[in-house]
Amino acid sequence: MLMLSCHAATRDNSTPQDSVPEPSDTSKNAVTVLELFTSQGCSSCPSADKLLEKYSKEKNIIVLAFHVDYWNRLGWKDPYSSPLFTKRQYAYASSLHASVYTPQLVVNGQAEMVGSDSRRIDQAIKKFKPEDKVGSVSIDSVSYKSNTAVISYTVNGEAADSKINLAIIEKETKTPIRNGENAGLTLSGRNVVINFKTINTPQQGVGSVTMDIPEGIAKNKIAIVMYLQQPDNSITSAIEHAL
Repeated sequence: MLMLSCHAATRDNSTPQDSVPEPSDTSKNAVTVLELFTSQGCSSCPSADKLLEKYSKEKNIIVLAFHVDYWNRLGWKDPYSSPLFTKRQYAYASSLHASVYTPQLVVNGQAEMVGSDSRRIDQAIKKFKPEDKVGSVSIDSVSYKSNTAVISYTVNGEAADSKINLAIIEKETKTPIRNGENAGLTLSGRNVVINFKTINTPQQGVGSVTMDIPEGIAKNKIAIVMYLQQPDNSITSAIEHAL
């Protein structure tokens, strides 16, 4: 079921030019992934966006903000929205037997709740701690040419039935809102997803993937997040690679 109203806050021929061989501090596999489905057109979402920023500063937590597109017809077209992100939210809603609404947050693929409900989020973080017994991923290097990133990675352990998710994120955003429920506000975002790709049934060992980077964004403002997700949607390994 789609809930369009906001939820209450209480509820390549060139040579690669650069190479970044070292991952960021979140290279440890015991990392919790928080996926927030949000929209600049939703008046209840700014409080969840702000809370996500708080979690982004905590150790061993990676946050991702997926901007959905079904609010776009209600006064403001979110420049970060994508039907791909809406599709991902619907897939989670189906597997978790939940409604579709904003702001909706998913913890390690295992539980959903209102994105501004810090009490329930904290409980879910403690309950659904990641386990890397099945398999893990690491980013070995990232090379660049024009507006593309070539990501070299390694899959360890058994991962044949899992999938690798990769997100290009803009670490901080600010957008003046001219119309819609948030008209007149300047909204901030943290770890906003600007490109997303899934690799199904990855093979153990070394692999590589190419992803586009939107034009006009400096490399020091973006990062790459990679996480391994099992058939039951549990996330067993995650890493954020600063560019």
